Amino acid sequence: MSRARSEERASATGRTAGGLALVLAASPAVAQETRVDSIGCEAAVERALADAPTVGRLLEAHARAQAEVLDTWPALELRGRTGYPLPIEATRVGLRINLPRPGLGPAEAQAWRGRGGQASAEAAVSALDIALATREAHLAVRLARAELGWRQEALGFAQARLVSLRTQVAAGVETSLTLAREALAADALADDVAQARAELGLAAADLARFTQGAQADDQPCAPPLTPADLHPEVALARAGVERALGEGEALRKEGGFALDFVEVDWDQVEPQAGRLLFSAGLTLPTFADESAAADAQATAARAALTAAERAIEAEVQRLRAQLAAADAHLAELDRPEPPELSVLAQVERLQPNNPDTLALKAALAERSRRRSEARFAREALLVQLAFALGR
Repeated sequence: MSRARSEERASATGRTAGGLALVLAASPAVAQETRVDSIGCEAAVERALADAPTVGRLLEAHARAQAEVLDTWPALELRGRTGYPLPIEATRVGLRINLPRPGLGPAEAQAWRGRGGQASAEAAVSALDIALATREAHLAVRLARAELGWRQEALGFAQARLVSLRTQVAAGVETSLTLAREALAADALADDVAQARAELGLAAADLARFTQGAQADDQPCAPPLTPADLHPEVALARAGVERALGEGEALRKEGGFALDFVEVDWDQVEPQAGRLLFSAGLTLPTFADESAAADAQATAARAALTAAERAIEAEVQRLRAQLAAADAHLAELDRPEPPELSVLAQVERLQPNNPDTLALKAALAERSRRRSEARFAREALLVQLAFALGR
């Protein structure tokens, strides 16, 4: 799994990589939102996978069944020859024993097992993609919901500033031009709220594809971070190696010298006495080595397996390093608030629309937003790490 592929998957979350976080409980719009059917992140993954197609598992079962019934025993064939009209003067009756190629049956069985493993691994890779897309969609809904709350909060501050400015304009302290400029800014924030509400609707519709209409709850995603016993992409590469080896060996067995059949016949030609005839069929090797192409394919499959293992290991290391950096960043952001902010509650109670009070509240809201975005960013890394680990 290359870094480019991981980045391509991560881009499906839109702005998720730019920062994802806990929803601001202080946002009135978010607090009042009602969700009849809400679902957690991992429960959403389970529901999405329950509806995933099972074609891969069916193909695997077929391939493994085919490997079980390969003909590895001699086949008997009763042969005869006569004529018409009667009376018949010549008759031949015989028994042919068709011999399997030595080693061909096991080689073909190995190839079929490889095909079955590929089908199973492809189904597992598809399930892994669905799990990633579902978690990202769950994150996107909660990010859009939080973004709506942040923009509504900013609009609330702007409207409060307008109330204060109108009082100052009436008192001659501020000009009507300043009031008009602030009113235009508040109108732009109202447009931002409408845009955020539309983005939330789009994100919710995307998640509903995986959850049968259920919407995300407010709990962060906590995907399992223990490595899978066998990463689906590694399993796919290993199955490709097994298939290529089996096909190459089968071609070698088919193209070499072999005894194909032996036959015993009783031949009767009237009025002569009957006689026994013995015959055999031989396959001679040809100059064309068809197994060379299969050997090259097996070599390429081994290289793909090694590349997949190394890419997954590198991706896991990269994400763990980014996760450590995100943890350090969060630790810095979660420092205690300055003690001077303790006066805010008293000043807000006495002068709720004071410009300095409103500016301080807006600064605190922005500080809270940065912390929340950092938490969402860390959560996005956890989702990507779970994918890299095959979960």
